[in-house]
Amino acid sequence: MERLRPDAASGLPRRGRPVRRAATILLLALPAAASGGEPWHGMWAADPAWCAYAGLIGSHDPAPVEFSAGRIRGLETDCRVTGVATDRDFAFHVVTSECSGEGMTWRQVDVLMMAGDGAMWRWTGGGEPIRLVRCEGG
Repeated sequence: MERLRPDAASGLPRRGRPVRRAATILLLALPAAASGGEPWHGMWAADPAWCAYAGLIGSHDPAPVEFSAGRIRGLETDCRVTGVATDRDFAFHVVTSECSGEGMTWRQVDVLMMAGDGAMWRWTGGGEPIRLVRCEGG
């Protein structure tokens, strides 16, 4: 049986270097994730004028939609995010959530596709995707 010798620089067995690289990459990514750094997080609106009503989400029509790691809030709709699958190569995120509004509850799947111009496309499974723009400060 081969005896693994520790690497002089890291103290890890030589075969442990890929694990060390993966851990380093993960640690470098943590500050962005901890600060809410996902590109789909923030306040988004189909019409930039709706951003003026950001403080009235849920009670004013029209208003933007707020996306965060744990919640999606919109007009008379509040969703608790239950899962996120991300494909960074193609810049899209599949966000599953449990929603409630107007006395009903339902499961929702949002496909959020980041556009090259800073916009985001939102598709909920029916019809055409909706183009959203980020609200200032959101």
